[in-house]
Amino acid sequence: SALAGRMRGDGDLRSEPQLFSAYRAPTSISGVGYVVGDTTLRLAAAPPSGVRLTGGTGAVKVTPASGAEAFYLTYTGIATGPDRLTGVATADVHGTVRVNAAIGSVVEFVPFVYGDIRQFVARILTSTGSGGNGAYDVLPRDWGYALRDGLEVDVADIFSVVNDILAPGSAGANDIEAIVDPLPSDGGQWLTGILQGFGAFLTLRQGLLTLRCAQDIRPQSRATARIQRLRVTDAQAVEGPAVEQATWSNLTYGPVGIKSTSGTTTGAAPASQYPMGGLKVYDVTEYLWSNETAMRAATADRLSVWANVLPEVISADFAGLWHWTLCPGDVVLYSGTQTGGLYLSTAGGWADRMAMVVSVQPDPLRGTVALTLATLPDDAADRLEV
Repeated sequence: SALAGRMRGDGDLRSEPQLFSAYRAPTSISGVGYVVGDTTLRLAAAPPSGVRLTGGTGAVKVTPASGAEAFYLTYTGIATGPDRLTGVATADVHGTVRVNAAIGSVVEFVPFVYGDIRQFVARILTSTGSGGNGAYDVLPRDWGYALRDGLEVDVADIFSVVNDILAPGSAGANDIEAIVDPLPSDGGQWLTGILQGFGAFLTLRQGLLTLRCAQDIRPQSRATARIQRLRVTDAQAVEGPAVEQATWSNLTYGPVGIKSTSGTTTGAAPASQYPMGGLKVYDVTEYLWSNETAMRAATADRLSVWANVLPEVISADFAGLWHWTLCPGDVVLYSGTQTGGLYLSTAGGWADRMAMVVSVQPDPLRGTVALTLATLPDDAADRLEV
């Protein structure tokens, strides 16, 4: 909820309380009209400051004077005398279709944020417009929250934990892109909404904002999951383990689909077909424009196992404040014969079982941390005991 508005600003907070809220007057095409395929766009006035990522690509919306539908153009440079945009893309971008636009057609500078998911989040959270708040302070001042690394956000943790999970395939080919039009009224909902489509979410780790994402925690995926082993050495180190939730039958939503411009990738079939809820689609069309097939496949693999079967969940108090270093979304290994579960595979206890951390509640006075852990059935045959 704190991310609904910008929490900090350099004298601009009252006038720019929301992300992307600084007013930038539109201009128009001047001197010579735009023809589809042009690599430059002539403008009637110099572009305002703070309209693109530092040294990166920007975007404009062109509304043709002819009354044709508006379209987006991206550009890489700004020149003066005469004022113009250079490096204009020669292909349609973000689902719009370029048409010829005459002199006088309106040109609006729109926010354009991009990068792999880790970069995307780090840039939004830390950017101040000054470039002095770390390596990812590269956005105009009203495009970021200006949170301080190590005090409010943990940038290193964002990159180390989700590095391999959210960046499949070749480096540099996994960018997501967001043209922010219309402007959001709630920056937090805008950001979390984008992340949800990729099975990622913001969370807190020891009071600092960080990023986590869904992982496949079935036994056959152990080699690719990022795992931490809980630091408990005997049964006395775990107090009050109890099953909090289980499905009692293998309820499913049906298959999961990840949708983008070039198609939909369907994840693995669910463990059970009853009751069938139809295809559950995560639509990332607005944000995924490169390496689509690989990104969709990776996301479907991670989300299918969670969207198809409700997990078995336990809670327990773990001795040792080291467990406070965990946060929701971490994947751990837990063995506890005193924790009898409801799956066939957990009826005799959890044996070296992968689980996702759901919640972390420290008690410094007792020196314990209450963890809630969720696990999934081993396979389609791992029915629940009833």
